Amino acid sequence: MILIKKIFFSIIILFKIIISFLIYPFFSNKYKNTILIGTRNGEPGYDNGEILFEYLKESGEKNYFLIYKNISSKIDGILKKNSIHSILRIISAKYIYITHSESDILSYLWRIFKYKKYIFIQHGVIGIKCLPEYQKKKYFKYISSNLYETEVFINHFKIEKNKIIQSGLARFDKYSVNNQDICEINSCLIMFTWRKKTTYHNNINYNKIVSMLRKNNPNIKIYITNHNMSKNLPNEIEHITYVKNTELPHIIKNTDLLITDYSSISWDYLYQNKCIWFYHYDHNRYMADEGTYCNFASFFGYQTHENNLTDIDNIIDEIIKFNNINNTIFLKKNFFYLHNEKKHMKTLLQQVEKYE
Repeated sequence: MILIKKIFFSIIILFKIIISFLIYPFFSNKYKNTILIGTRNGEPGYDNGEILFEYLKESGEKNYFLIYKNISSKIDGILKKNSIHSILRIISAKYIYITHSESDILSYLWRIFKYKKYIFIQHGVIGIKCLPEYQKKKYFKYISSNLYETEVFINHFKIEKNKIIQSGLARFDKYSVNNQDICEINSCLIMFTWRKKTTYHNNINYNKIVSMLRKNNPNIKIYITNHNMSKNLPNEIEHITYVKNTELPHIIKNTDLLITDYSSISWDYLYQNKCIWFYHYDHNRYMADEGTYCNFASFFGYQTHENNLTDIDNIIDEIIKFNNINNTIFLKKNFFYLHNEKKHMKTLLQQVEKYE
């Protein structure tokens, strides 16, 4: 049934593409030099795509559009994915900025437009978990946030250095950076990465994590991403706030600690000089099944492995101590480009035009 549905929608989209090419000569002058921005499969969420869209709007740019899968009402600058209007804009696009893949702007038949100039602005910094499917991609330009990510692109993606724009993520312009040593933790986000085999999540000792934190700070605010993994959270844990994807940007900016295994959000906390606790509850299995680009022996943050959390008198002090040491050492060699200069988006757009 799913295959039949996919074939049906592919035929409809193909029909729209044919119509778009036939009528495009009548719109070519009006639509030329279009800038398109795609989000994850056309789903809304306040991330790099939307933030770049806002920046273009505030800068007075013309002919820029954001593509969404579903739009409830007509909004200036936002196009409905797979519509004839959006396909006409794809045909005329000078640049297409995508956060995940070409399917951000068109379903199923995006390969017809592989010749377009895609700029991969990413969902998050690439430097931890391996992304073999992305290594096969060949985009016009890639953005990099620091030297570490640049080396990943060169060594693992086999990308030529002149295709890498050292501008950092668009959302970095929204962050404030703490220039002092970290001294306290009053709030945290727990965000483990999604697994194909959800049984792995049963190994996460939520009770232990929360009790250790609250032992040191009874008033600590704890947020957990609201996805399938939260189903494994014991009911007896109280005063937990579940966070939707659309709320994540606000939580990332306003929490002191991230607890994760391999999430790229850890780079956002490092950028802001906040704490990261890498809790590797299935480290050996993950390394065998997925793998990482990084060597955690010389990485940032605080780390615990497998499911053997020892009783530490003050886990928060331990997290702060190791973050202050490890993060400083890591950033001396792998500094963020334009760190705290609020020029990430400006530099991105300038560099894209420079290499035209």
